Amino acid sequence: MTSRLRQIAAIHFGFRVKYTLEQVAHYRALAERRPDLIARLAPHLRSGRLEFAGGFASTLELNLPHGESLVRNQSLGLRWLRAQWDIAPATAYTVDTFGHPAQFPQVFRQFGFRHLLTSRAGGDRTEDLFLARGLDGSTLVTACWHTYAAYVRPENIAEIFYSDWTTLEPLFDKAAALRGPGPYLVIPYTENEAPVSLRAFAVAAARAKTHPDETWHVSTPADFFAALDATPRALPQVCADLNPEFTGCFSNRTALRLRNRAIEALLLDAEVATALARQADAGRAAGVKTLESAWWDLALVQFHDVLTGSHPTPVYHEAMALLERAEHSARAALRRALAPSNQSTAASTASTSSIATASAAAPEAPAALLVGNGLPWARREWVSLPGGYTVAVDLPPSGSVLLDPPSGAPSAPALIAVGSAVLENAFIRLEADDALGLRRLVWKPTGATVLADAGALLVAQHDSGNFQIEQPESAEIAAASGPLRLARRDLGEDGHQLVLAGEFPPLAWAGAGAHLSWELTFTLRPDRPALDLAVRLDWRGEATRVRLRLPTGLDTGSAIHEVPFGTVRRQAYTPRANARGEWPVQRWAALEDGVHGLALANTGVAGVETLGGTLFTTLLRAPVAEYVGMVPDRTSSQHGEHAFEFALLPYAGSWREAGLIRLAQALNHPPRVWPLAVRPVAAQVASFAPAGLTLEGDPSVVFSCAKPADDGGAAIIVRVYEGAGVPARARLRLNGLCEVFPEDLREGRLPSSPLLVQDEAVDFSLRPFEILTLRLVRPL
Repeated sequence: MTSRLRQIAAIHFGFRVKYTLEQVAHYRALAERRPDLIARLAPHLRSGRLEFAGGFASTLELNLPHGESLVRNQSLGLRWLRAQWDIAPATAYTVDTFGHPAQFPQVFRQFGFRHLLTSRAGGDRTEDLFLARGLDGSTLVTACWHTYAAYVRPENIAEIFYSDWTTLEPLFDKAAALRGPGPYLVIPYTENEAPVSLRAFAVAAARAKTHPDETWHVSTPADFFAALDATPRALPQVCADLNPEFTGCFSNRTALRLRNRAIEALLLDAEVATALARQADAGRAAGVKTLESAWWDLALVQFHDVLTGSHPTPVYHEAMALLERAEHSARAALRRALAPSNQSTAASTASTSSIATASAAAPEAPAALLVGNGLPWARREWVSLPGGYTVAVDLPPSGSVLLDPPSGAPSAPALIAVGSAVLENAFIRLEADDALGLRRLVWKPTGATVLADAGALLVAQHDSGNFQIEQPESAEIAAASGPLRLARRDLGEDGHQLVLAGEFPPLAWAGAGAHLSWELTFTLRPDRPALDLAVRLDWRGEATRVRLRLPTGLDTGSAIHEVPFGTVRRQAYTPRANARGEWPVQRWAALEDGVHGLALANTGVAGVETLGGTLFTTLLRAPVAEYVGMVPDRTSSQHGEHAFEFALLPYAGSWREAGLIRLAQALNHPPRVWPLAVRPVAAQVASFAPAGLTLEGDPSVVFSCAKPADDGGAAIIVRVYEGAGVPARARLRLNGLCEVFPEDLREGRLPSSPLLVQDEAVDFSLRPFEILTLRLVRPL
């Protein structure tokens, strides 16, 4: 509802109720169950009494999912609305999501939106109507009401979350107090907790009679922004890194986010294989349909309250089941794209952390193994194979290699208990002992110590908060204050491992029977400038948060954080009403002081806090307080065993030249392993390694996706972006490439000319933080 208070120009007030709809997934499901109801909505959508805002498949969490999940979510919703009702939302809409990444203006502008209605722009914002300026300079007119904002000065928006009539009358007193130039946005807002009330419209009609200086108009978001556009005014510009109120959410039900990250990567790899495979039209169409089904499932999981852990236990189980279904769909698409028609493969793919086993129809001993690479550059990876083998494999860009199954018994390097030990290669020296744990991490090219006296890297703290608000109390207890055990394993030519294990001392606040044991495995490969870190926790208890702690000693009070489609530098998070310290990141965060740096790459644990050169990330939380009806239980306390994978990258100079982007991508896109029932003949081998897509260029050019075009044609859509804020150049190469067209995120042709293709390759440049979508055409 909008009002133009104290304006001379009158706007007709008619008691004609209008509603705003969101989240296409609900209506897609309704169309399957009750197509008659969907048909009844059509005339109201055409008349304007119903308006779809945003058009997201679901109101997803914007910070934690991959940027491509945001694009798929928006694209799925918009395409369904166009196909079902031939409508296109006019306004972007992200109400109730827990903050916004800094690239959202560019993303929404590429989808055709100029305006955004939202909430929760951050507790230190003061404006409620502004231009959100993205990393690349794109701007978006943003109207935002604030929840838990300590400093906001409402000038244009009055909002109340109502549960009954008594909370509606004060809304109009708030509206009368607004002092901006207008128009104003007056919002009686509710969710599923309460039925829609007509009381607000009755109050507005009454005020129209008793306050002749006020003119009221029942409206939708598009109406408000049209009135705003008709009243030219200079809006303040605000950095679009509008980050979340609810940091505690990022560490509830960690298993869900780890699974989400793994399935995202699997889906993206399946898209690459499907796009590049030389399939008949029917095979390609089946693969595309299977992938689309998986993205719809992922959209439901990535709803903001679900993915952040702010939900009851039954929802958690439903989300995990949806992820399992999405995984099955992704594996089916991969199998269809990679395996020739006369081959039988296992029913699942594998990675270095999850090994596939042959299906019941496949022989116990495979005839061959197919190892695939979903990234568009060659890489050497250590791959775990069925039977307990680990081998180093040279993988081609976005292609596959065939391996003979290893013969003989797999070697099982002994784990030898030691009092002290060193891991060392040409780049890194790690020193540890069983008295204090990790002593030093040295970057050997310069001799600099980037971690010192780090202990066991783990700390636990009393946390008496609820599902959405952390409430840490007292000092953190270090894992190294309990008993330690140190062991070393020699992997031969594949490197070495140190295993540090122990148990926290009793945590008095955690309840009877509480325990927290842990194991850290450090793996150093001979040609790798990064240290792999696997963390295992066995936890039972309450009222606790467990964090990874990296005391770098670097002289910095800020950190570089990867966000969807870019990077930002942030200072330490200022504690506020329900914000306690951790910023969300995508795949990595880095601390550096201009001379040296240390980066932490993650596989789904995405909350990071920086304090005085120390980096923290929460692994587990066990809330103890009820929050809006959600009662803590075993799933929210996260009892049981948990496994996490990280990579530590020390470096000299800047992260931009350290290879960090590709390191984090490789960590999240492990090789995929398929056992084959029949070894292919030479003429069939090419079908296992489809025409590889290769990306070369400046290190800040980030590969985002390669996918089949949404229009059902044979074109391949490739998306890249510049992730470091500097101009960059790159080259894409694809066998048979003949034409390349720039497009927007809707896969609509841009007015610019086609790019020049020479020798099956195209060169292009990127502006700082530009997201670039290219349509690649090759002969059928």
